[in-house]
Amino acid sequence: FLEKNRHLIPGSADGQVWCFSFDNDHKCRLVTKMDLLKMEKKHQECQKTLSHHKGVCEQSVADKVELSKPVVQMSSCSSFLDLDSQKNIDNSWFCVGSTDGLYVVDPDTSQLLT
Repeated sequence: FLEKNRHLIPGSADGQVWCFSFDNDHKCRLVTKMDLLKMEKKHQECQKTLSHHKGVCEQSVADKVELSKPVVQMSSCSSFLDLDSQKNIDNSWFCVGSTDGLYVVDPDTSQLLT
């Protein structure tokens, strides 16, 4: 549960993550649905584009094989250190633990963070 935004974020064994919000009347509404596999592929494509502009081209095994990303554990984070700017960003992030790694997600944009 992300207290700041009043979001409840459950995950599933097939890598699906939902974000629900609760208003003052305690009504629940779906804010967004995320798929870890699709989010990672989108993030990798963005990274490839950046790498391609720098002259680096690399293809990973994950691009060739369709993998399952079960959600094992989740935790909210109140702040995040941006490694590029070395600034501590205060916001509501959440971490998703899967069998292949740890993902940091911005619930406002439904995107993985680096």
